[in-house]
Amino acid sequence: MITDIFLVLVGIMILAPLCLRADLGLDVSFDPDHGIQVQMGDTIVAANSFPDLYPCVDKNKIDGNESRTFEILSENAGAVFTTNHDLGSYKIAFSGQGRNLPKLRMNLSFTANSSASVEQLRFLRFLPISASGLCYHEQKKNGTLPGPWKPDGPNVAWKWPFYGNNSAPPGNSQLGYPLPGGRGIPGITPGPRVHIAQWATAELAAVIPLYDPNISWGWQNYGPWKERLYLVFANIQPGQTRSVEIELRVGPGNSSQYPARAIAIDAFQQYGQEFPILHEWPDRRPLAMVMTCQHGNDAFNRTTNPNSYYVGQTTPFDMTTASGRTYFKQQMLLSAQRTVAQNTARGPYAQWQGVIVWDIEGEGDPWATYYGSPNMLPQIAPEMDAIADDYFKVFADAGLRVGVCIRPQQLTRNPKYDPSDPKSHEWYQKELLLPDNTSDDSAVLALLSEKIEYANKRWNVTLFYTDSTLQSSGVLHSMIFQQLAARYPHVLIMPEESTFDYRRSVAPLCLAWESCTGDDVNYTWGHSAFSVNLMNSVPANVTSHIIASVAAQVYRGDVLLDRGWYMSATGKVIMDAYGLAYNGSWCPPWWQGSDCPVPTGCPTCPTTRT
Repeated sequence: MITDIFLVLVGIMILAPLCLRADLGLDVSFDPDHGIQVQMGDTIVAANSFPDLYPCVDKNKIDGNESRTFEILSENAGAVFTTNHDLGSYKIAFSGQGRNLPKLRMNLSFTANSSASVEQLRFLRFLPISASGLCYHEQKKNGTLPGPWKPDGPNVAWKWPFYGNNSAPPGNSQLGYPLPGGRGIPGITPGPRVHIAQWATAELAAVIPLYDPNISWGWQNYGPWKERLYLVFANIQPGQTRSVEIELRVGPGNSSQYPARAIAIDAFQQYGQEFPILHEWPDRRPLAMVMTCQHGNDAFNRTTNPNSYYVGQTTPFDMTTASGRTYFKQQMLLSAQRTVAQNTARGPYAQWQGVIVWDIEGEGDPWATYYGSPNMLPQIAPEMDAIADDYFKVFADAGLRVGVCIRPQQLTRNPKYDPSDPKSHEWYQKELLLPDNTSDDSAVLALLSEKIEYANKRWNVTLFYTDSTLQSSGVLHSMIFQQLAARYPHVLIMPEESTFDYRRSVAPLCLAWESCTGDDVNYTWGHSAFSVNLMNSVPANVTSHIIASVAAQVYRGDVLLDRGWYMSATGKVIMDAYGLAYNGSWCPPWWQGSDCPVPTGCPTCPTTRT
């Protein structure tokens, strides 16, 4: 189902630099004895290349008898490659041949034999029949590929896969088993099927324009310098025929202002039309993170402060006395009031829409932190349970939304806990798994729903940071969050780990200064999809360029998240960035034209520039 073109493409894109013109196309030819030949300028993309079927059961290749035909069509119409295998027959029709082509289109179809078993047809991948032109190490030894392992230079970005959100994590078996090299099967993760490699003056894209959940890309690791991209057909039934159209496209490189992902904009838009946004959150003002404990502070005392609460108080907390608990309440409310005061000092453009309390249960047990179990607050931290209503009310009375951390794991008491042993841990996080060690999605959905409903009913919580959505079985399936969004349309869920399709229903947390919302997301869903970007550590030297890059995140529709208990250097950058976006003449680099409108998403900001 996939030709050597794609497999060689990966090795060449990763391992060798290209110095190509932005208008360079593909030179494609066919030969009955040597198969498919593809070049970009002087660079060989595929040579002596024929398609091949590589069916697998339990990671082992299924050998079978094969007969092949390769027909070259007249008048540069292309070629047709047909193979009959014990499991079925497949045909690849290549459209066109010639010089400087903008794309190479392939129509692939596979018909399974009725005698083949479901297990044999569960996972089919297509790998090359010939090693010629495929092994980078051999080609470099023979002098056919120049240069270092990775492309380098001032305008060269090593970005293969430039777009890789449809790769599944290791261990996720909802569609199959993990692949060699610790890679999961791609077909399980919804998302446009696009892989792009970009250099200074050229880019190549492997694109499946029409989405099929059982057809995707996969990776195979053959040792050093032998990474391969192949096509996956999953879960074919005996007697069934499955078809797909694939295109290899050529575009300008990253020296151009043409966005790299624009080469596949049709695939992104088609996916967005078929799978639209399920949850809207128009308010894009910043958010504040609040901690009730401080990492690294020696506030923990198993007797007097078992949950390690610390908000900068001068006297250690002592929960064993009435006066100590009164002092604890006083200091916690004062800390909330300080956060409210910080918000009013942030000017008209960067005030928070809400506050997320990361650790309302405390951080007494590092094995379970963050607890993410507000529904168990009475059992974990009765001292906080007694004052939590008043604590959250400080934020609500100031007009701020409130949030907490939740987790998809069940907080469980350690049956071997020994209070007399300082190294003994009282709690641990238990993953909800099925007997085959895959995620028990129904149980996860029920647990997250229980936590959301408890916090929403008790404190009117509408912001939920969801910690540890990557489990031993892989990233949780996006369907869990789609159902949560349908049940609770008035809340915003921010998962720590995510896949591309999460954005239909939640706003993934991004742990970086770079925006997680790229052109691919904007092409698919516009600005309805966004991420929450945790601006944790400000760069050493804040420049106008850094402030502009943060303002660009605001223009993309992202929400910026920073510390709420003091005015940090990060908070000042965010204030400057929102001010630049909402109250200046600046426009993001991708805006076409001299004037651009004020971004949407700030109901308290002025609607016109000054």
